[in-house]
Amino acid sequence: MAGDGYSTTTNPIKVPSYRDIGIKAMRNADFQMARQMLQGAINQLEGQGDEETSIIEIMINIADTYLQEGAFRQAKEWYARALNRSERFQGKNSILTASILGRIAEVHILEQDVPGFQNVFDCLQRVYLLTEETDMTALLNVLIDLSWALCVHHRHREVQLANKLIAEIKQLSKTESSDVLSA
Repeated sequence: MAGDGYSTTTNPIKVPSYRDIGIKAMRNADFQMARQMLQGAINQLEGQGDEETSIIEIMINIADTYLQEGAFRQAKEWYARALNRSERFQGKNSILTASILGRIAEVHILEQDVPGFQNVFDCLQRVYLLTEETDMTALLNVLIDLSWALCVHHRHREVQLANKLIAEIKQLSKTESSDVLSA
């Protein structure tokens, strides 16, 4: 009945997910809460085969919280978990794998471990060259962050390496875009 205080239609209330709450906590720099919520999201998604990419992205988010706190060892551990999972489910030559390698390279620079950076960056370049994916947006974002970290730590030779790869990816993207438009 109209006017009786009860609605005949229902508007479902959107309850935020563990992941949503975790991401919001990250933005608010509440890293401990973010990790708890993100771990809860992983637990919810575990075993759902079609959610592997989401789980990997959440693992990266957890690693990012440690990175933002300067807890480099824990950040590398979580990036390594994400890398392992990415290689198993996405393949060794995916953009996601290359992006995780970029984050690990950044941690090495923040730790002032240039040989570690160089080893990981070499792997990242190999993965990039072997991938058959065309959307490089995620990798570009990681490389830009890496370039910034290299600048801040006065690693000018390494900045040139990262910026050269960024320029190459952008040029390739422009070439592919013009090829699509001319077809």
